[in-house]
Amino acid sequence: MFPKSFHIKPILGLLPYIIGIVALGLIPPLTGSTYLAYLVGLAIVLAIFAMGFNLLFGYTGLLSFGHAAYFGAGCYAFAMLMKYYHIQSFELLFLGSVIIATLTAAVIGYVCVRYIKIYFSLLTLAFGQVEYALVVKLYNITGGTDGIRVMMPTLLGFTFKDKGFFVTWPFYYYILAIFTICVIVLWIILNSHFGKILQAIRDNDVRVNFLGVSERRYKWYAFILSGVFCGVAGALFAPLNGHIGPEHVYWGFSATPLFIALIGGHRVFLGPIIGSFIYVLVRHYVTAFTIYWELFFGAIVILFTLLFPYGVCGGISLWLARRMKSAKTSL
Repeated sequence: MFPKSFHIKPILGLLPYIIGIVALGLIPPLTGSTYLAYLVGLAIVLAIFAMGFNLLFGYTGLLSFGHAAYFGAGCYAFAMLMKYYHIQSFELLFLGSVIIATLTAAVIGYVCVRYIKIYFSLLTLAFGQVEYALVVKLYNITGGTDGIRVMMPTLLGFTFKDKGFFVTWPFYYYILAIFTICVIVLWIILNSHFGKILQAIRDNDVRVNFLGVSERRYKWYAFILSGVFCGVAGALFAPLNGHIGPEHVYWGFSATPLFIALIGGHRVFLGPIIGSFIYVLVRHYVTAFTIYWELFFGAIVILFTLLFPYGVCGGISLWLARRMKSAKTSL
């Protein structure tokens, strides 16, 4: 499906990220805390969701207000395949969920990329609300506002008992492994000629068109790839959370990856990952004191935006670049 320019660069620069992921993955097992495993697992899943969103937002320059639709497609596909078709294999459920989310993104994206700027954003919002309405109205299939309970499937044919928050240590490592694969794949995409074209479209799509490149076609490719990552996140979230509902398709949930990307830095590769852990950590502590955590989190997002206009990772990268430049000047 991808053009001939889709080549990859050496991935040696990815090694620090892989080492960091492995080091991060060793923390919860050392503590033995199942709840910590749940929080880290949730942060990892939301990081995949935010990376998929940021492929479109940070690297292609397209702001979507309805990306919960593809996350929710992955969630509901996983739950309904298990409930109505009695599939117990996580591998089959995962594959089916990602395919359905990808097809959903391909169809919706084909329509949305024909429009630009705010019209694109509003159209994604409209499609997201259509999916939300279907989830609520089709009560006999989706469970309506009650949602669907999701039990822990088998992993590689082995059955594991639920241990609090529907997460087991094997499933935690499963999430970590899939997250590592997603990071590698995204790194390859962004450092390929294909990824550079996406960034060129973000900076000046008119010039890209003058070069003879169909920017609409590349936007569609980016939309589909974004849907793949969101579908992966949704398929992992369903068994991790143990329950899915309309709130995971609602347009308000589409703001989650946007907040995460802005906090971490939407033009830095590590931005969505760091932003996801900040998001989960802040939400965890704020909800312990008040049910109005959205109010406090909104204030925190405003504070981060004022103090770190390029995100945490973007601010650190900019500071390091200035330090290095001043050091060279002094020499």
